[in-house]
Amino acid sequence: MPVVTITEAAKLAGKSRPTMYRYIEKGVVSTCDAPGGERGIDTSELLRVFGVLHPLHSDETPEVSPRKISEENDVNHVTLLREQLERERARADKAEAKVDQLHGELIQTKNEMIELYNRLLPAAAAVQAERKSRISRAVAALLGKD
Repeated sequence: MPVVTITEAAKLAGKSRPTMYRYIEKGVVSTCDAPGGERGIDTSELLRVFGVLHPLHSDETPEVSPRKISEENDVNHVTLLREQLERERARADKAEAKVDQLHGELIQTKNEMIELYNRLLPAAAAVQAERKSRISRAVAALLGKD
């Protein structure tokens, strides 16, 4: 928010300059550096302390109230939250698509493993039968039953 001089701050708050200086001395109102190196008061500080501010020059200047600022902040906040929600939905959709892709790859890998197992099973059975046959012949040869 803009920084105004102490004189302008007094006018905006509807107070006199001496009263504004007393508030500053008591710590009721805090000051900051204004352009040009002078002390000034941020208008948000005036709103915090005094609420509704009075126009400086004419009746055309709208009053700045904490409620109006709050409503604008709420609208901005809601807009930001909606944008964040859309980003999160997009991330969730992307994650769900990745899960579906990985699930499909898992099923495909499992089917490939079953196919390999089914191809290897007869070969393993043949190797096992061949071993049994060799063992039987070796035992028979040892026992002299050849």
